[in-house]
Amino acid sequence: MLPEIFGDAAREAVDTALPPDEHGWRELLLSFEHEEAAAHRLAGFGAQVEVLSPPAVRERLLATAQGILSRYGAGVVRSMDSPSWRLVKRNPQAGN
Repeated sequence: MLPEIFGDAAREAVDTALPPDEHGWRELLLSFEHEEAAAHRLAGFGAQVEVLSPPAVRERLLATAQGILSRYGAGVVRSMDSPSWRLVKRNPQAGN
């Protein structure tokens, strides 16, 4: 899945990585434009990824996760069929 999302650099990282450990995890070395880009791009993988280093990316990833939880509420589970979900398209001309 990583090569499809991150391109040829990720394919090389996957191809040269050691086999999975006893828990099924593989360590990869990936490069990003900057720390914020790394955190935001990796956040989409949720618990399927763990950043080992650098610590600044781990901290940014944690801050991203906390931001998501504060936006959507920790522990709140809603059905996508629930009438309480709605998509609001804002009108930029109306100033809202």
